[in-house]
Amino acid sequence: MSAVRERVVMFGLGQGMVGVLCEPSADSVVAGAPAVLMANVGVNHRVGPNRLWVELSRRLASTGIPAFRFDLSGMGDSMTRQDNEAELERGRSDITAAMDTLATRGVANQFVLVALCSGVDPAHVVARDDPRVTAAVFIDGYAYRTFGWYLRWYTVRYLQVRRWRLLLKRAVQRLRSGRPQQKQPSVYTREYPAAASLEHDFGLMVDRHVGLLFIFTGGTEPHYNYAGQFFDMFRRDFRRSVQVEFLPRADHVFFNGVEREQLLKRLVTWIPEVAGRSTSADATLPSQ
Repeated sequence: MSAVRERVVMFGLGQGMVGVLCEPSADSVVAGAPAVLMANVGVNHRVGPNRLWVELSRRLASTGIPAFRFDLSGMGDSMTRQDNEAELERGRSDITAAMDTLATRGVANQFVLVALCSGVDPAHVVARDDPRVTAAVFIDGYAYRTFGWYLRWYTVRYLQVRRWRLLLKRAVQRLRSGRPQQKQPSVYTREYPAAASLEHDFGLMVDRHVGLLFIFTGGTEPHYNYAGQFFDMFRRDFRRSVQVEFLPRADHVFFNGVEREQLLKRLVTWIPEVAGRSTSADATLPSQ
């Protein structure tokens, strides 16, 4: 792995936001490459779940692509903004501020957004609306139950030996503890847009030639449980223009090192490919 450089960057309104810019060494910079942006996930700060964003940033930088991991306002080390914007709009503003900062510093003029779970919400809006976004990776983003989902949920999953072992283990633990099973209260809810609205948004991105990679894990089984479900949720012709992967053995936060490594290798392969296409396209643009 080539040497990389990391530095703290203060940005946003009143320089109240904090991020870490990971850059390639001078001899490995890919000219014109987009920068990759990763914001915090849920209540986790900018390192990402199980330091996922740290590892991804450094690996990307070693291939010549700058990466910026940062805290959204009010999260991690970033200050809370004193305004009345809704959470989604704040997220959009924060991501836009990060792109503006990197553009002003001469790091990049185009960007790839990588987001997981609730982080997909503002990243989706920015990817849809900002022409500087050339690609996006959405991990465990939006999922809608389909006929295929219901079929597998009520049949196939009950044939899995590992599932029965887990249920038996939990039952034994409850019996030994002497406590009845209690339903865990929900501490976080997330509202999804209408599927038709998302389909329209994805169509806009495809028409703009935004590279799209959707990844779903076994952690989303209550909503997504088979490899082709994405194309049953949305237009089938998206098969020609977007990439979708299903990692059924991975949990939602990639706690398992094997599954986390699988994800990292995929992203470190896919993102430079997209970056290469975008830099080639830039080379054909007439000078202003």
